[in-house]
Amino acid sequence: MIKREELFMKVAVIGCGTIANAAHIPAYMKNPEAEIKYFCDIIPERAEKAVKEYGCGTAVTDYHDVLKDPEVVAVSICTPNNMHPVIAIDAMRAGKHVLCEKPAARTWARCSTSMSAFVRIVRSPAWAARLPPRPSPAAAR
Repeated sequence: MIKREELFMKVAVIGCGTIANAAHIPAYMKNPEAEIKYFCDIIPERAEKAVKEYGCGTAVTDYHDVLKDPEVVAVSICTPNNMHPVIAIDAMRAGKHVLCEKPAARTWARCSTSMSAFVRIVRSPAWAARLPPRPSPAAAR
């Protein structure tokens, strides 16, 4: 028999700043099938504040600790942009699903490196981009 807690997708939020608190964490908290197992930030107080504020998870300061946990299925990368490719590649190598908002990197070369690593590691490229809504041709007239 499958236990209820086994049905949850355990995730980690890496970076507990503005985007994490404005979008990622609230979305996970509203999802009945997700459980935030870790809040990770290089500023310990941010991770600890998230644990207290949201009433779940464990505060950590090193994202490598998160990646070592086999229960963690996915990570949200909510760090400064220059860290996106490094953490994303490490997470993919650890077998985790990665949610990383734009930009994937600060330069095209770093983005290309991330995508190449993604294709090598995952072997099934997928890329999602959220674009601003465009006005319809009828609205432009």
